[in-house]
Amino acid sequence: MASLEGQNLGGNDWFKKVISSNEKTVLVRYDIDKIYRQVVYTKTSTGYLVTYGMLDKELFKGATALIIFLLILLFVLSIFALLLGWIISRTYIVKPLKEMSEKMKEIGTDNFKIPITYTSKDEIGLVSESLRMIQGITENFEKIGKNCFTS
Repeated sequence: MASLEGQNLGGNDWFKKVISSNEKTVLVRYDIDKIYRQVVYTKTSTGYLVTYGMLDKELFKGATALIIFLLILLFVLSIFALLLGWIISRTYIVKPLKEMSEKMKEIGTDNFKIPITYTSKDEIGLVSESLRMIQGITENFEKIGKNCFTS
């Protein structure tokens, strides 16, 4: 097998070199845009059988770079999503729960007059509404107790 690797194969030179070769099979290797290709020309009774190929590592070099880029992008977006989830949970879940916990501790010490200002339509909002109801009930009991003992 003759090889034309590393030779100047510009224009029609490569074809002239293939035709002028006395070998039955000629391997031509060249690169375009730093991607190495190879063509095998095999002489047959009716002409040439042409087989074209590229080296695997060259063929997949662009795909490998793309996969690495996508993995890095996925990692960065995952970190961003976790950070965003942490901020949202701290703002909308942990802070209101801590506030309700402190209010319940105050109510547990018979301090029913503390203001409960949190309002929302979620479950934490329902808890704060329940605490306000408890405050209203205890105020009514206090009024009833004062009226019973003052009369």
